[in-house]
Amino acid sequence: MSDTPRARALAKELRAARNAAGLTARELARVLGWSEAKVSRIETARRGILVQNVEAMLGVLGMKGEDRERLLKMARDIREPAWWELGRDLPQQLTALIDAEQRAKRITNVSLNLVPGLL
Repeated sequence: MSDTPRARALAKELRAARNAAGLTARELARVLGWSEAKVSRIETARRGILVQNVEAMLGVLGMKGEDRERLLKMARDIREPAWWELGRDLPQQLTALIDAEQRAKRITNVSLNLVPGLL
């Protein structure tokens, strides 16, 4: 499944990991023996993301430990429907918001306070 909120989140994480490793998409593709277009489609969630592809990418990028396991878990769970996707008629924007909120590490609320001029 491609171009879902979960797939886009995983794709964004993979792109950030590649950038942190200092590799371009072309260099990563060359090392993996893939085309640059395949790497690009995975990093933009335009292609179904397979666990094997994620493992290969993370191996080349040298990612280990907790971050690697987290990304692999995201890849494994990408096709599992969440509770809000099961038989509910929720708008797509709302399901994307719920999914992002479920994955959030921190939520920041910003509000403007206005003091009336006559106070």
